[in-house]
Amino acid sequence: MDTARRFKPETILLLDRVAEHPEARRILGLFPSAAVRLVKHQRSPFSWDVSQSQALLIGKRTLMIGETSTFVGRFDGRLGSNVRCCAYHKLVPFFAGYADLIRETLTAVEPENITLGMLRLLPGHHRLATSAYGNRARELCGRNFVRGASDGKLRYHPKQRIEFYRFLVDTIRSFDSEVSISLCRETREMWRIFKNHCLPGRCNCVIW
Repeated sequence: MDTARRFKPETILLLDRVAEHPEARRILGLFPSAAVRLVKHQRSPFSWDVSQSQALLIGKRTLMIGETSTFVGRFDGRLGSNVRCCAYHKLVPFFAGYADLIRETLTAVEPENITLGMLRLLPGHHRLATSAYGNRARELCGRNFVRGASDGKLRYHPKQRIEFYRFLVDTIRSFDSEVSISLCRETREMWRIFKNHCLPGRCNCVIW
């Protein structure tokens, strides 16, 4: 969206529960002249009594800022056997932040290797987090982490890790096609999936 220079919405539908998120505020700042409407639901937030052609025109002038329930949604652009549009990734603000970080980093430096990793917790970390941060640790403790590695640590679900790593690798490659990429403390399953994209010999990680 940041590269869609000609897109200037007249109306922005802003999901109320993400209204104060930094990424939502950043997007709003891109279109200061647009009217902003807070909505409680992302699907059919308004019911316009207009024709299909009028509804299509309204849709082209409307931007929705919401959230997605998965890390990243991929649309390949196929609308049918003979119809296509530009492919895109649907990003949550978390992903958009990492995309900005990668862009800023790789336009400033030329690293020899990039190691990717995700949060890993020992079961006791939940107790320590609750003791140290109280209710602020509730979101962390409520996540559906999974076991499965010989180190006994809790990790995000494999599907989420795969989506995240694929996004990072693709983003890195869009800026640097040569830099080596490795994974940090990942399972054999992840190494198998990314064997053609990540080099285990370029990191001091252990394959658990």
